[in-house]
Amino acid sequence: FETEQLNAQWQFAQSGQTNYWTIGTAAGSASAESSYAMYITNNGGYNYNTGYSSTSWAYLPITITATDSISFYWKGTGESSYDNLRVYLFPENTTPTAGSTSTVSGSRQLTSNYLSGQSTWQRFEVLPGVEGNYNLCFVWKNDGTAGGTPIAVDNIHIGNEAVVANNKCGDYLYWEYENGTLTINGRGAMYDYESENLVPWYGYRANITNVVLPAAITHI
Repeated sequence: FETEQLNAQWQFAQSGQTNYWTIGTAAGSASAESSYAMYITNNGGYNYNTGYSSTSWAYLPITITATDSISFYWKGTGESSYDNLRVYLFPENTTPTAGSTSTVSGSRQLTSNYLSGQSTWQRFEVLPGVEGNYNLCFVWKNDGTAGGTPIAVDNIHIGNEAVVANNKCGDYLYWEYENGTLTINGRGAMYDYESENLVPWYGYRANITNVVLPAAITHI
């Protein structure tokens, strides 16, 4: 969640909800070298109003193959089965509804139950075993009585090579950097960037000695 342009890929269904998703620094980060995470708030801080019930969704369009895993870090004490996080895959072109936990036909729950009860960062990983275009959906629900700290999520990864979901450089393109090599995975057109310092791998530019591009890329 460190790049504005990549954060703009997230969409939200939370109109009218007292407690809602935001991206900021109040919850800290799961990585020592990062500052930002996505978390539930009622005023921008890392807290929520336990006196009002809310159901808020954050979702990201992704492309996944049958061998790809999805992982992320999360934390938040919430309130047992009442204030918590669940994660789903929704088919492409279907979206969640603010204020409702209802899912859609063809959706798949990635969390076997709910996530809550942890004040420190925890890692979650699952192999959905599906392929295609989906919306990766995070839903927060609280019941309007008691509660602890809200849910925060960070370091979302997709793929058997741990491609970072937030490392999008096209609608269906993702980048990763390791040991001097910049690798672009996926298909389609790369985003156009207004200046070189907006390119998401700008911080690695001095160390890049090799670039690997997919055969299905259509525009750079």
